[in-house]
Amino acid sequence: MTSRLGTLAAAFLAFAALVVIGRLLPNWLVLVATLAFAKGIVALGLVVLMRAGLVSFGQGLFFCAGAYAAGLSMRGIASSRVLV
Repeated sequence: MTSRLGTLAAAFLAFAALVVIGRLLPNWLVLVATLAFAKGIVALGLVVLMRAGLVSFGQGLFFCAGAYAAGLSMRGIASSRVLV
């Protein structure tokens, strides 16, 4: 029970430290850190699912199809503009 309490206290202190540091850092660095943490959480989730043998790549198909569609549409929009 004490190890759980210690882990919870450490997590709370880390969160509080991140909030304080986030107020002191420039906005561009906060954006980069947020993206890094978000991608890290996704990677950690996939590792946990792979260890359990529960990885399903069906959701990735729709994610990748949407990413390719967005990229190709932006490429089409950028190439159709006429520079004056």
